[in-house]
Amino acid sequence: MNEELTIGITPSYIAIFATVILCACFHFFNQFKGKIIRGNPDGKLHFVIQKLSGLIILGAIPYYYLVQKDGAIPFYLVLDNEGFEVVNRYVLIAGFVSIGISSVYSAKEDNLKTYPQIKDKSWTLATAVISSLGWIAHLIGAEFLFRGFLLMSCLAELDPIGAIMINSILYGLTQASKGRNEAIGAFVVGLILCMITIKTGTVWVAIVVHIIMALANEYFSFKANPETKFSFR
Repeated sequence: MNEELTIGITPSYIAIFATVILCACFHFFNQFKGKIIRGNPDGKLHFVIQKLSGLIILGAIPYYYLVQKDGAIPFYLVLDNEGFEVVNRYVLIAGFVSIGISSVYSAKEDNLKTYPQIKDKSWTLATAVISSLGWIAHLIGAEFLFRGFLLMSCLAELDPIGAIMINSILYGLTQASKGRNEAIGAFVVGLILCMITIKTGTVWVAIVVHIIMALANEYFSFKANPETKFSFR
């Protein structure tokens, strides 16, 4: 393997173990934060803390480990001009598809039980900004962990199908607490994002596409909920 393509790679068993531990830490932190932090558990403060903890636990910690280990940025985070063109092409196509799917699925009853995640009945522009930035931060961390750190490390030792299945199963399990449909949906999304990442050689497509998907779902879920309203002030 090209030496540059080993930057950001760790043995697959370490990557799998670390992913499980980091996801468990993220889950338990957010399960018990309500005992420490007061306020509505479905409100803005708890949302911000959850999403920032995702960025730190799922993204910053493995990133710091890899940079300390290799002394360089993981290769799947580096983009040249050709890489930017690839990202733009895939994001344009996958982004439109994601928005289309979200516009249909978001109105379903099961989805509205969970989303939008901030349960304030009256949203302001500030609420919308907080929601958007929170999802962006969290998904940068989550996608770096799953489609970067974990996937690329597994691909270095396993065949693509095995690496994709391990990745998607683990990702689906992280969403199991939200219900069977959410777990199945996460598994399918994981499959698609893994295949896109392998095809493009960069994690940025998965990051941007997942952000578009999440923000579209938040918007359409908010719009489909008859109890919520929006005001600029």
